[in-house]
Parts: sequence; structure tokens; C-alpha cells
Amino acid sequence: MSKDKTAANLRKGETGVVKAYEGRALANKLVTLGLLPESTITMVRKSPLGDACYLQLDHQKIALRMSEAAAIVLYN
Repeated sequence: MSKDKTAANLRKGETGVVKAYEGRALANKLVTLGLLPESTITMVRKSPLGDACYLQLDHQKIALRMSEAAAIVLYN
């Protein structure tokens, strides 16, 4: 497991800036969704069972699996 902070580590209301992605295929999906490097994201909420999360990116909100959020590396 990576020691870098990831989007999955964010708490409700916490904000982070995207540094990089782990995995090329997933990176393509996230960029297509508009989640570009240097984007600021905010954790809106996590699902009750912890298998998904809801992130705010500029003026849109996206839902991701926690495994996908864990692949979004943030600046510390």
C-alpha cells in the first residue's frame, strides 16, 4: 500500500489537490470524468458500508468506488 495521501483517506469536508494517479487505465477514466492533475477535490461523503465515496470537483460531484479513490494520489 502506498504511503502517499489518497482521496480515499480524506474525511468528510476535507479537501485535497490531485498530484497523480496509480494505474494508467484508471487514470484515463478519471481524466475523462474531468479529474485532472492539480484539481481540487472535496470529500462530500462516504457510503455507510465504506465501499464508495462522493467527491466534489469544481461544480460537479462524482461517485467513485473506494478502490478508485485510493488510486488518486494527493499532495501532502
